[in-house]
Amino acid sequence: MSADRPDFTESPYTVDAGAWQLEMSFVDYSRTDDAESTTLAPINLKVGLRHDMDIQFVMDPFVISDDGTQKVDGVGDAQIRLKMNLWGNDSEGDAFAFMPFV
Repeated sequence: MSADRPDFTESPYTVDAGAWQLEMSFVDYSRTDDAESTTLAPINLKVGLRHDMDIQFVMDPFVISDDGTQKVDGVGDAQIRLKMNLWGNDSEGDAFAFMPFV
């Protein structure tokens, strides 16, 4: 099992056909020099379509963002991602995948 954490790490490995994987955090916090953001219960649901392809539904249910001039809260981003492993899905060594998203 390999985790895909949007904006943190992306793995080239896919979920097996017919299987599903739920990845979730309780709270994610990030800070830069001029902004900070807190996300509550971010979710990534992965569903295996083929042995080398899965679809992912990524959602940030509630986000609090502050850039120093304006504080905003509400429903965050939602993404649909399709990952296709081109080589190395079930072996050691190199692996490579293509992952378009909306």
